[in-house]
Amino acid sequence: MNNNKLALVVSYYLARFDKKALESLGFKAFNEAFNYTSSKLDVKANYVKLRRDEFDAVFPWRRGWQRKLDKQVTRTIEVFQHLEMEDISPIIKGILFDSDYLQSENAQEIRKVLSTEIKDVDQKSKVFILRGPTGLKAEKYFIEYHKVHQKPVSGNLIDMRDQGCGYDFEIDLLDTKTFVEVKGLADIEGGIAFTNKEWLFAKQARGTYFLVLIRNLDENPEVIFIQDPTDVLTPTQYTYPTIQIQWNVPSKQFNDLKR
Repeated sequence: MNNNKLALVVSYYLARFDKKALESLGFKAFNEAFNYTSSKLDVKANYVKLRRDEFDAVFPWRRGWQRKLDKQVTRTIEVFQHLEMEDISPIIKGILFDSDYLQSENAQEIRKVLSTEIKDVDQKSKVFILRGPTGLKAEKYFIEYHKVHQKPVSGNLIDMRDQGCGYDFEIDLLDTKTFVEVKGLADIEGGIAFTNKEWLFAKQARGTYFLVLIRNLDENPEVIFIQDPTDVLTPTQYTYPTIQIQWNVPSKQFNDLKR
């Protein structure tokens, strides 16, 4: 059985979580992880390493390869980007340490989902939700910009990026709260993507929500403020097949509790 797609998931995990991934899996070095994955999945160790390196354009740990992402790499990101480390770790440990996992329904589902191609999506303009180098750079630029210019509104800037609340920053002034979502473009032109949570929150917050678009980041950054983006932008909704983790309890267990 071809295990390349499962090896790709392991490479994604190592790239995204870096040293925390090694610690979680009990490896002391990346070469150890590459070699173990190679022996477990019957793939070349260099395949695992090179696939890990291809994710460097998205994650901030290494400079690595800075080139257009391979379709299989982008598909893996689409599928797993919404999961946290605590969600993905059991999958990776199953792949690497459970001899029965490779034949399991879960492994088959992963192979199936990663083999599904997204139609009618322009891969060249694809923007991923994960905060890669461009997103991080834009957010850092905005923090310094607000210190100097106090725009789009003045007040105390609060970092909300790790709260998962549908926006990056909150600006507090007396009893007024303003919500800011920052998007960055390396060039002067390009599209952006909202998560479903971001877009729904923008619809709810309306005039108190600002999209801050910082484009041409690599040369001469230009800052654009869009208040209530749901009123002036008409994005296209895409629904992607993804991996979801559920814990199912059969009815028999409830029946047993009644006895």
